[in-house]
Amino acid sequence: MDRQTLGAVRAGMETREKTFLLRFTLEAQIPEALFEEEDFEEDAWLDEWEVDIKPGLIRAVFAQLRATPAWSARVRNRGVSPLDEIEIVVTRR
Repeated sequence: MDRQTLGAVRAGMETREKTFLLRFTLEAQIPEALFEEEDFEEDAWLDEWEVDIKPGLIRAVFAQLRATPAWSARVRNRGVSPLDEIEIVVTRR
């Protein structure tokens, strides 16, 4: 197979892959005065992302994928922390 053909041939079936990347870059604008406050938590905005926002996004992605019966989806762990990356493998059956 040439380099353009990705995947493996199994039992008379060829598997092809394509990567689609949806990247979120998180930023917070924090007034300098907050850093002077004793009870200020520098990473509270990241906690808000991890607890309140990211789980809902992942649920929404899987809900949309489940709405298309010809496709299945699963999380693949490649050893990267889920704080930094969540890979979803979407397969056309």
